[in-house]
Amino acid sequence: MYSDGLDRRLAHALVVAGLLIASPPLSGQQSTPPSVPHPDTDYAEPEPPPQPLAATAFVMPDVPDDWNHYTTFDGTALSMRFMTVGIVDYNSFTQDDDSRRQVGEQINQWDLRTWRLMFSGRMKFGHPVDYFISFEVKGQDHVQTGTSKVGFTDFDISTELGVLGKLHVGKVKEPFVYEMIGDAANLQQQERALSPFFASRGIGLRLARQFANDSMTYSIGWFNDWWVADQTFKSSGNDFAARLTGVPYWTQEGSNYVHVAIAFRHVGADDGKLQFKGRPESNVSNYYVDSGSLVGNHATELNLEGIWDRGPFFLTGDVTRAWVDSSASGNPQFWGGYVAVSYVLTGEHRPYDKNVAYARRIMPRRKWGAWEIVGRYSHVDVADQAIDGGIFDRETIGLNWWATRRWKLGFDYGYIDLNRVGTRGTTNAFHTRFQWIY
Repeated sequence: MYSDGLDRRLAHALVVAGLLIASPPLSGQQSTPPSVPHPDTDYAEPEPPPQPLAATAFVMPDVPDDWNHYTTFDGTALSMRFMTVGIVDYNSFTQDDDSRRQVGEQINQWDLRTWRLMFSGRMKFGHPVDYFISFEVKGQDHVQTGTSKVGFTDFDISTELGVLGKLHVGKVKEPFVYEMIGDAANLQQQERALSPFFASRGIGLRLARQFANDSMTYSIGWFNDWWVADQTFKSSGNDFAARLTGVPYWTQEGSNYVHVAIAFRHVGADDGKLQFKGRPESNVSNYYVDSGSLVGNHATELNLEGIWDRGPFFLTGDVTRAWVDSSASGNPQFWGGYVAVSYVLTGEHRPYDKNVAYARRIMPRRKWGAWEIVGRYSHVDVADQAIDGGIFDRETIGLNWWATRRWKLGFDYGYIDLNRVGTRGTTNAFHTRFQWIY
């Protein structure tokens, strides 16, 4: 996927970029934004708190703040900012006999969850064009085909289309499910549960815009990867996704807020087949739920999401339902959801980013960092009609140490109950994470 497919993808992206650059500004275009735009993608740094500590003033060693001067360029024709993130996990499991029969023996192991090199900036034409490119090592959840553990996670070229919003072209996130839109490094828990119902990235177009005095957003996109998946356009499924968000409550300069959203996704079948499978908040375990390959035409998905932040208290949740058009399997319906709650013992809160309508990571204010306790319950049901893909429930408790603005050390324990193939098995999962974001 990342050899011949990459060459074709780059060629197509360059053609699209040329068309965008050549396009004149649309009427109604807003004033020219800063030349180094605030990235609306993963791992963007939140606005620092008032009078923040220097990075080197924390008890955890970190690089000096002025290193940003060496990794940012702002010229007359082009701006560029370099970012990187490394996440290393250790996962361990204990299982009962029924669990081993259901999903096999789970291996205790270290995991290079991701190491990304990211570049963002602006090409300063008469009609400015922004770009965001990230290259990833490992990231198996972003590698959709084959066994390669390296490749481009994002290849995003974007430009403002006046009152319509910002058009993104390339390999970008689909606007569906909060815990996917909000990157893993910002979440309370270490990993996601609703992976059967979303695609991490899609190749296509996405249009997004803030409105109503920046208190609402919409995002809509079309995605089809036939030209890198060695498929014909006719046999490759078209995905359509849309998300509408609102912030009905916002006080104390964003220390207290409520966020609500609704999202829709149409999933087209690839070669007439659909599949729903997922891991129980792990990047290395076997798939605990799996519908198998379903003969069908498409699936329709609906998602509801919400956030309530009141200072150090943070509550969030998603619920998703999928209606599968598969008469051979009885047109099954699958669903999943979670609720997570956390409390920052040192008083900080998660800043909300209105550009993308989700909460960023905690920014500690004290030299000992910020300490957060986490509780979460998740449920995924991929069993209906003729399909017994499994049902799992997971209860999680965790602790995060946001040691600096870049360092996080996290730990959580999860109790997983899986009902599948006529038996009920249990797994105890222990997850330790080390992450550094620059």
